[in-house]
Amino acid sequence: MFEWGSRLLGFSSDDLCTTRQPGKGLWLCRINSDEQINMAASVDAQDLKTLLEAKDTLIRNLETLLQARNNEIQELRSHLDMFQSVFPFSNPVSPTSTLHHPHHVVAAPVHQQQSQNLVAKSLTSLLDGIARPRKQRAQGISAEPQSLSTIQELSQKKFPTYPKNDRSRELIKGAILDNDFMKNLESTQIREIVDCMYPVEYASDSIIIKEGDVGSIVYVMEGKFFFFNRIL
Repeated sequence: MFEWGSRLLGFSSDDLCTTRQPGKGLWLCRINSDEQINMAASVDAQDLKTLLEAKDTLIRNLETLLQARNNEIQELRSHLDMFQSVFPFSNPVSPTSTLHHPHHVVAAPVHQQQSQNLVAKSLTSLLDGIARPRKQRAQGISAEPQSLSTIQELSQKKFPTYPKNDRSRELIKGAILDNDFMKNLESTQIREIVDCMYPVEYASDSIIIKEGDVGSIVYVMEGKFFFFNRIL
């Protein structure tokens, strides 16, 4: 559209634009059809460019979100694998590992049911909603106890506690927090574990644990020890 004097020009059906000024005659001007086509093409190209930029931005955002979800799933699967490795459902047939101590060591076991249920409670929220391949679902996780009556009995059971000095408490707490899956426990759960752990002294050259043993005890080592792998 064009401006002539104080009046706004308009297009007629046959590509003519008209205007009239007070006291003056009628003025006509013809607009080149090619110019109209170029103007329309320019507008369409600009709109298309804007749409493409918006689409590219949306794709980048979705790719970022997908990568974040994949990373989260991978991390949660790693937690699940660590849980299964600590509480195995069958004895491994791989090479035997032996923990051999030539010096004084203090170990602190924890009751099996208490440790398993504390860990299972903490990991439940992390493992919900993760789609595992069907071939891996057969294993599952079965934390004791499984019946309602057993759960109620365990919740009412009082585990014995053992006095400790500040140094021992910090040692046990630090070992729990260094563990990749036990560090996810709540602070009250960690405190309960620390309270229930008790000291055991092992003589030099004692074998404390071997690969394939039932994972029912949590050890916090104080002293020097050696780890051996032996092929049977």
